[in-house]
Amino acid sequence: MWLKLNTNSDCSLFLNASYLPPGSDMACVNRLNDYISDESEKLYTEFPKTTLFVAGDFNRMRLDDIEFACCVTALDSPPTRGDAHLDIVLTNKPNLIEKVECFSPSVETDHNAVLVLPRRKTLPDRCVRTFRMFTARGHSKLFSTLKKTDFSEIYCADVDTAAESLERLVKGIVEESFPLRKIVMSSRDPTWLTPKTKWLLLKKKQARRRGQNQRVEQIDLRLKDAKFLKVSKHSSKQWWEKIDAITHRKQSSKSIDYQSLHPEEVNLQLAQRCSLDKNEPRRAVPLFDTTNATWPTITLSEVCNTMKSCKRTSSGPSDIPDFVFREHWEILAPVYLHVWNLSVRQGIFPHCYKRADIVPIPKVKNTKSVEQIRGISITPIAARLLERIVHRKWISENILLRGDPLQFAYKRSMSTLDYLLFLQFLILSQLDKKTVDGVHLIGVDFSKAFDSVDQELAAEEYTHFIDSPFIRKWLYNFTTDREQRLIWRNTKCAYHPISRGCSQGTVGGPGIFSMLTDDATSRREQCAVLKYSDDMSCITPCFKNPNETEKETMLAEYNDFSRWAKRKKLKINTEKTKQIRFSLNPSPTCHCTCDPVGVTCVTELRILGITFQKNALFSKHVKALLSHLRSLLYLLKDLHLRHVPMHEVNRLFEALILSRIRYGISVYGCDRGAMKKVDTFLEKCYAKHYSSTRIHAENLLKEEDQRLLHNILTNSLHPLRPYLLSHSKAKNSTRSHFFGVKPQTKTKMFLHSFCNRILT
Repeated sequence: MWLKLNTNSDCSLFLNASYLPPGSDMACVNRLNDYISDESEKLYTEFPKTTLFVAGDFNRMRLDDIEFACCVTALDSPPTRGDAHLDIVLTNKPNLIEKVECFSPSVETDHNAVLVLPRRKTLPDRCVRTFRMFTARGHSKLFSTLKKTDFSEIYCADVDTAAESLERLVKGIVEESFPLRKIVMSSRDPTWLTPKTKWLLLKKKQARRRGQNQRVEQIDLRLKDAKFLKVSKHSSKQWWEKIDAITHRKQSSKSIDYQSLHPEEVNLQLAQRCSLDKNEPRRAVPLFDTTNATWPTITLSEVCNTMKSCKRTSSGPSDIPDFVFREHWEILAPVYLHVWNLSVRQGIFPHCYKRADIVPIPKVKNTKSVEQIRGISITPIAARLLERIVHRKWISENILLRGDPLQFAYKRSMSTLDYLLFLQFLILSQLDKKTVDGVHLIGVDFSKAFDSVDQELAAEEYTHFIDSPFIRKWLYNFTTDREQRLIWRNTKCAYHPISRGCSQGTVGGPGIFSMLTDDATSRREQCAVLKYSDDMSCITPCFKNPNETEKETMLAEYNDFSRWAKRKKLKINTEKTKQIRFSLNPSPTCHCTCDPVGVTCVTELRILGITFQKNALFSKHVKALLSHLRSLLYLLKDLHLRHVPMHEVNRLFEALILSRIRYGISVYGCDRGAMKKVDTFLEKCYAKHYSSTRIHAENLLKEEDQRLLHNILTNSLHPLRPYLLSHSKAKNSTRSHFFGVKPQTKTKMFLHSFCNRILT
């Protein structure tokens, strides 16, 4: 595989890394020669001015054939293992190379690393970046200007005019207080150098040249505060962000190939994804009878509390920073109160709030098509604050009380672990029955689920959840006549209208999707449809001696779900929809008539980060987990070599290792063999001084079980709560420890699962 590097000239640079195992036969050598020669010939044909570099461990292989076939020359390099020249670099333009050096790498290997030094450096790529410097003088000017501003023009009857006038006034004050500054950024700048830091360094250089020593000291203090942020609280947001930056804990390997995609084309296709087809008719606009309804009212205290709790977030299309609302709520709250009350009483979401910036998020490695991109909407902060007030006051609680209890997403005190625990409970409880031989699970995947939401179909479901017709009208207006534009590497594209979908990234989008999919349920007693947002699972039992109706249960259940999805205009992605059959019998017999058409049957299925196997064990999940954790231990080893204090190593061990083990341990904790492997891994970590305390896997399991038990018992709508209380000795006990009766189970897997484990 050839790696293409970007250069600022018309010449293309391609790199290839090859490895020939020691003791390879001639067939392997010939295949390597043929591959390199064939691929280089294609590159020479497509890119006449190309520059090739072939490097790797060739293990005393004769390179005459490669040099002749690819027109390359081996560079003179020192020996890389003892006196042996095993690692060699070949290129078709040796005149570009000054010399080749070797040095000892930081990883464990008996080879030296090879460093190729060019004769001259390539010219850097430069671009002009704009930013705002939020200084103390600017904040003072912002406060004084807001205090003197006359907001009388926003007190009008039209909500769109009032909202646009208010946004224009506040944005103008921000631009006046914090003017835009420009700085030239280079591709050779270090990764930590931001535009603001570079601007400060430039001002420091100018002040030193002019002999302004006091100004230099002030800039030094600002640079020190920006670079060395001291965090005293354990597990604070800043500390975790620092850990993530150092360890790349949350850094995704997915990236977008910006060369193969054009920004305007991506912007247009993302908008078309959220728009109706040309020949697709639009449904009739729903009617909202507001004649005898009471006006909804937002109070001043609700606006003040929402503004004060505004978190640090992106400003969106409005370019009004978050601190404007958080620090100046006393001035802005009465003004925004008038506009937002106009909005909910007229049932109109302001048009200036409907614009969104789309940030492209890659779904796969090396994304090269728009289909592999997920668009996340960033709306104005004022729009999100208004959404938050409306949903907290009139929508969210009703979804929790009136919605399907098997929808675990976007609900208070619910998480992915609750979904996984209840899924495991359904599977093992069915397998614990004498009449059941297996359990079928179909993991359904939708194609662009959030972008395919029909706004009129969703509006029909509002009546069941929202009492006020004004709020139903407001929510429908929130989804219609929206506009979005793509943010492409600091470049803003043009706005395009969208006519369907509930935007991912908005406050109201998840609630709309939950209401639309609330009726995705099973009408059969022993079957169930579990939902976590758009991740849905259809569960059906497989009986040992079924009748004719029970043989067709799985197929009938999937057909009912397919008809429901078609009615809701949601497209099932059959390529990613998988089926798995759980059974504790080593040689199970399935009496089901036939499998769903187009659904692939697998032996293991990954659901929300946990790999389920057909035998209900989790050995493969734990194996992959421990393999990933071992790859992170190099950092802790390096910290020991640098004599970092042990308490800092313990904090990093908790962040990198234990946090990953804790996730899902209550699910895979029923597999005793998997738990032994985790405990052995933790014992080795203690022996090698990666942690100063011996941590047992069973203790981690008990801690997570108690935390989940507390959440379940305090949530009266949790699906697992009735089962736990039915086996408890003291149903109304307020003590921290939970006493229960040992359940009568027939299988060890069900006995060791969370619900029964916590009772014994």
